[in-house]
Amino acid sequence: GLRAVAEADGFVLVPEKSEGYPQGAAVTVHLYDRYSRA
Repeated sequence: GLRAVAEADGFVLVPEKSEGYPQGAAVTVHLYDRYSRA
């Protein structure tokens, strides 16, 4: 939910027509700038 997003350190983009990534798959994590979350 919204709380999980507010507490997250970053996010992963999943393609629109995808069901996600297989377990163990390498993904790119986009980290939030820690200063913009103050």
